[in-house]
Amino acid sequence: MVKPKSSRFSNLERLYRDLEPAKIGLSLDEGKHVLHEMQKIVVTAQAGRFVRYGASAIV
Repeated sequence: MVKPKSSRFSNLERLYRDLEPAKIGLSLDEGKHVLHEMQKIVVTAQAGRFVRYGASAIV
């Protein structure tokens, strides 16, 4: 079994005084950035497993 790994891939900052219900969460651009960074991590890990163990390692 593969040990879970954590990665820091993004830093989002909000000014405390600007927080209100309508501004909590991600903007569309922020969401796209987070998704893109997560995809790079997943694809890199899958490619590494494929190289090490072959196609059966990709689930």
